[in-house]
Amino acid sequence: NTPLQALTVMNEPAFLEASRTMAYRILRTPGTDDQRLLRAGEIALGHTPSAKDLPILRNAIKRYRKLYTVDVSAAKELLNVGDWPQSPEIPAPEAATWMIVCSTLMNSDEFITLH
Repeated sequence: NTPLQALTVMNEPAFLEASRTMAYRILRTPGTDDQRLLRAGEIALGHTPSAKDLPILRNAIKRYRKLYTVDVSAAKELLNVGDWPQSPEIPAPEAATWMIVCSTLMNSDEFITLH
């Protein structure tokens, strides 16, 4: 995909809502971060993330979890997209973290060109 396409997808409200919905779906499934990453890959790409991509996604989880734990208002602002309310049973920092991870998967060339 092109840089302009990637930027558009990252900021498109429909994609943001879809990544938030996917994040809630992933978080409602019990499991570890790795199990959830594998499930997210299956949902978005039709297969688990590659061994090359898993460390990148793990680092993203650590980085965004730390960021949104410190700045809960930023997490709530990110989740405040579209008409659907935030999920009260899932903490905003965790939901925002997984929303970014899901958005990353959905912004991949593989997702955009194959789906």
